[in-house]
Amino acid sequence: SKVLAETRLRLAANRLKNTDIPVAEIAFDLGYTDASNFTRAFRAKTGVSPQTFRDNATPTSRRKS
Repeated sequence: SKVLAETRLRLAANRLKNTDIPVAEIAFDLGYTDASNFTRAFRAKTGVSPQTFRDNATPTSRRKS
């Protein structure tokens, strides 16, 4: 559903910004069966790949959890 997709992407953005968790692990944690599906969905919503989003984000307190 649209609400689930938006929630997943909001959680993903938060994790990308504030943790060092690998993109693939974030994808699987959020229920994507394939990291490339997650990347496509994230790029469609934000206009950038998850890695680019992370690289451009200003972490508030990036951690590995």
